[in-house]
Amino acid sequence: AYIRFAQLTDGSVSVAVSEAASIEASLEAVAEASGGTGKGLAVGGAIGLALLCDFVVAARSARFSCAFARLGLIADTGLTATLPRLVGEARARAWLMGAADVDAEAAAAAGMIHRCVPDAELAEHTLALARELAALPGGGFAHMRAALERARLATLPDQMAYEAQVQAHRVSSEEFRAALAAFMARRRP
Repeated sequence: AYIRFAQLTDGSVSVAVSEAASIEASLEAVAEASGGTGKGLAVGGAIGLALLCDFVVAARSARFSCAFARLGLIADTGLTATLPRLVGEARARAWLMGAADVDAEAAAAAGMIHRCVPDAELAEHTLALARELAALPGGGFAHMRAALERARLATLPDQMAYEAQVQAHRVSSEEFRAALAAFMARRRP
């Protein structure tokens, strides 16, 4: 499932903010990996929506404008949670409180997005990533996402116990058996 982040018009900003929670819930509920792709300018809430995806591929010309502070607002669409997790507290604070405009190369280098690619190759790279992910056994994506979310608050022993519990469930699946057979035969599942 891929969504596009794009320039938001005045009329769509309030819609994006009010619907961000339902979009996040929808993305979390999806069994497949989710992704965002875009070029041009992503302002404020559009950044937050993009960061709700598992993967974000941006064209080199893309810019991310953390303009909230210029308007006397706080970041929304989950940015106060997602951005510090991805780029670190100090950088997120500087970008959000300083109303930074971040280019795609800096966003990729900081870990905010998955990949920065030449503009002319955006569709090609996005499609290649989608194909790579589609070739993997998809049943584990939702479990992996849940484990990563849970790990933010869990102690290491608790997280390891959770992983063992989920892993025990996953290794009994038909999907795992087929993937293991393919792995042992040195072929793709």
